[in-house]
Amino acid sequence: MKIGTKLTLSITLLISIAIAVISTIIGLHLQKMAEHDAQLIAKETAYHYANIVRAELEVALDEAKALAMVFETKAAGDLKLDRSQANNILKRFIENRPKFLGIYLAFEPNAFDGNDGKFIKAPGHDDAGRFIPYWTRDKKGKGVVEPLVDTTDDEHDDHQLHKKRKTVIESHTHLRKTVIEPHTHIIQNKQVLTSSVVVPFFGKQKQLIGVVGIGFALEDLQQRIGELKISEFKNAYATVYSAHGTVIFSKNASYTGKTVKETTESQALIEHVSKTTENFFIKRNSKTLGTTVMTYGALIKIGNTDTHWIVTVNIPEEELTAHLRKITYMIVFIGIAVALLITVFVIFFFAKTISMPLNKLVYISEAIAAGNLNNEIRWRRQDEIGRLLQTFERMQTQLRERIAEEKRIADEALRINEALDNVTTSVLIADTNSTIIYANQSAQQLFKQAAFCKEMPQFQANNLLGTSIETFFKKTEPGRELFTTGMVTNTIASSDSVRFQADTTTSHQTLVTLSDLKLEVSITPVINAEGERLGFVTELRDRTAEMATEHEVNAVVSAASSG
Repeated sequence: MKIGTKLTLSITLLISIAIAVISTIIGLHLQKMAEHDAQLIAKETAYHYANIVRAELEVALDEAKALAMVFETKAAGDLKLDRSQANNILKRFIENRPKFLGIYLAFEPNAFDGNDGKFIKAPGHDDAGRFIPYWTRDKKGKGVVEPLVDTTDDEHDDHQLHKKRKTVIESHTHLRKTVIEPHTHIIQNKQVLTSSVVVPFFGKQKQLIGVVGIGFALEDLQQRIGELKISEFKNAYATVYSAHGTVIFSKNASYTGKTVKETTESQALIEHVSKTTENFFIKRNSKTLGTTVMTYGALIKIGNTDTHWIVTVNIPEEELTAHLRKITYMIVFIGIAVALLITVFVIFFFAKTISMPLNKLVYISEAIAAGNLNNEIRWRRQDEIGRLLQTFERMQTQLRERIAEEKRIADEALRINEALDNVTTSVLIADTNSTIIYANQSAQQLFKQAAFCKEMPQFQANNLLGTSIETFFKKTEPGRELFTTGMVTNTIASSDSVRFQADTTTSHQTLVTLSDLKLEVSITPVINAEGERLGFVTELRDRTAEMATEHEVNAVVSAASSG
């Protein structure tokens, strides 16, 4: 077999294998890209849904907080308000806000005005006279009041909201704003999912004196979510869950009001919805569609309550792979066509038209690899070989310039390092994890003083690099205050550690006292040109002698002023 034929067959075979491999790699890469894009779409959509749900719930929460503030003002003595006036406020509120189902107050015994005994069994009061009005609307839209008590009657009025003493008990126990777990109730002869927000209010001594609660139906929210579409995915859908996993909205309407355990067999989804405190992304089987879906879950944090709901966006994997198959087939087809064209080309142009330029490229490559970046590269050809030679010339030039630039940066860094080593101010540089990566000579001498050995015996002054700067700040009261007032966030309660805030862009100063040593501490973030925080520079200036002198001067001035 002629060498030309061998070369043609060999190149054709190699090209075919290469195209097959490249097609596979590109297909896998496209799949990852598509999954990534789908995850981004699901994430953005989930955030959009979360914002809608949050906005709806925070309307009721803000109204409840405003009313709670009224009664706190009354408890503080800054507002005169009797029970009749309080009831009028609630009556006007429920009559003018048809989107809410009910509103109630629950005062602790004698917490309103100390006159519970005068209102025994009065409207909106219990058998002991406790002020617990619950206001709803009748069929004409007029306000109706009754005591906030348990109801066990199976019959439901069209405008009744669930009234559970458990709501009040929970609020009293937790002493914080909360959103009550949704429940299904009969309203206007149909089942409606309802919830309520509860806001406690307090007296002068910060003691709990009562709560305000607003009940509302979730129909409007369900309708708004149902009208939204998820990008170009035909069968994608969203689901909203409460804090305890109750389905608030689902593409399958029969799931509404049920728990997540009743609507899916995916243990991963059940685990995330029931226990997660962060966003999540999983691949699971959907009972709704009967196929595999990619699910992105986003937390819905409601105001400043401890309650969070979850919205999931589910994209069918088959819709994603169908699009990928079309792209993959196109890539394979193009690859086969290119292979045929290259085979024809190779038949007419033999290796002698390629070997010499390739040998030259090999020589230049070896020279560059050996560190010679001054090779003379000329090209006259305008074909691929010519462009390759041109590329090699650009690469050589760029490598030469890059090496020169790196040397310049290294020299500049060395000068800065030498300058810092010789300044009298103690300087520490920490990375974003609070780990010390540089300490000048003044800092090393400062940390060897007796005050540090006495106050922080565990602090290794001779081994500063690699040590967390928290070791210093967590042992000093002003340091801790600096960490908690803007410069850093103190999370000792949850993890016994402190971390710098990501959005800190300004310098902060404080005065730290260790035994008889007075240190002025300045912490400055290091921000690059792109606005990214690279770490922190901490400057420590010993003001012990200076402050002692100031104290003596002040003492002399004071003595002179006193005669």
